Amino acid sequence: MERSTQHWAKNAGDFEFLDLDNPRIDFSKIGESMGVRSYRVSDVSQFERAFSQALEGARNDRPSLIEVVLPKFTGEKPSVVP
Repeated sequence: MERSTQHWAKNAGDFEFLDLDNPRIDFSKIGESMGVRSYRVSDVSQFERAFSQALEGARNDRPSLIEVVLPKFTGEKPSVVP
């Protein structure tokens, strides 16, 4: 049985459950403003470096935030979200 959100998305043709593009929010900057070591990554090699640095920070009891920027996924059909 499909989960209700999957069922709704399939019927509506809408695969954007949370759209943070308008306005675009830079979560890494928000983290930095709170003194959190923050990274903004968009590919695997960037993520690997950020994750390694975040683990090092965790060993020293320092919080880290990794913002992973992904391409917008709209599924097989065009989104119904404007």
